[in-house]
Amino acid sequence: MLKDPQEKMAASYRVAEMSYKQGNWPETVTRMREFIGRYQNDPAAGELVVQAYWRIAEARKATGKARDYDAALQDVVTAFARSGQQPGSVAAEYAAQARFTLADKGSQSFESFAIKPGQPKSVPAYVNELNRQIESGSQQATTLRDSYEQVAAYRRPTWTIAAFTKQGRVYEVLAKATLNAPFVLPADLKKQTARLPPENREEVRLRVEDTVRQVLDQKTRPIECFAVVRYALAARAARAGSIDNEYTQQAITRLGAYGDERIAECIAEQQARDASFQAYQPGEFSRAPRGAVLPMPTGVSPPTLSAEVR
Repeated sequence: MLKDPQEKMAASYRVAEMSYKQGNWPETVTRMREFIGRYQNDPAAGELVVQAYWRIAEARKATGKARDYDAALQDVVTAFARSGQQPGSVAAEYAAQARFTLADKGSQSFESFAIKPGQPKSVPAYVNELNRQIESGSQQATTLRDSYEQVAAYRRPTWTIAAFTKQGRVYEVLAKATLNAPFVLPADLKKQTARLPPENREEVRLRVEDTVRQVLDQKTRPIECFAVVRYALAARAARAGSIDNEYTQQAITRLGAYGDERIAECIAEQQARDASFQAYQPGEFSRAPRGAVLPMPTGVSPPTLSAEVR
């Protein structure tokens, strides 16, 4: 007979874990809930209680119940918050993954974000509609950024890197949508130029489009730089931790698309706001062969994983 409370607790969890290992999802939920009910107020059981909630979430996912899965993920986050477990702990790994998964669900629909000005009646109406849609996209991006930002507080490197990468992706989508907004000649200009010779109408159209493109480019640049900086944070943290996964590869691949000059420019702007942000070294984000880790240049290091970068 087990007399030590810690041994009894561990034995009780092993019983519940057996159902999980067997892939018996309804029983997993039942057993894990029983364990939680018995030990959720025991400070010594904090890690196992969080893990029990995570097993319930995995069981919900396995049975394809999306709404129940989302609720179970939120339960993991809530359980960690009241468990007394510290950032960086094993329990924090479950909470970080749960928080990341919840944030990621919101970003999937944003991938298709696009600006559609329609058929504006006038130049002011056209400009106002562009600004309205860009602002709407910015608000959505900010909400997603903040959702991912919460992941870093758990100080679990893999999920912090994933969150940085996803933040970069969100702002890259917004930047591309802004830059690629279709040009439409407003109805008032069409009417005003209708009697001009074709070459003159084309000249007016090109002049107006060029003006619009310049404005859109100016709006795009800070958005794009935010994406670059987030990708850089992900790549630096990955290199420091020797982590090579889909998120680190995505961050490095996307940085490669911007080129040294643009990366250096964005990082210099970030340094102007945050003196602790390390300078860019040319070639710093070159891809290493899979399984290998590029050396960290002298004077370049990743940020504290819980730090906020604006």
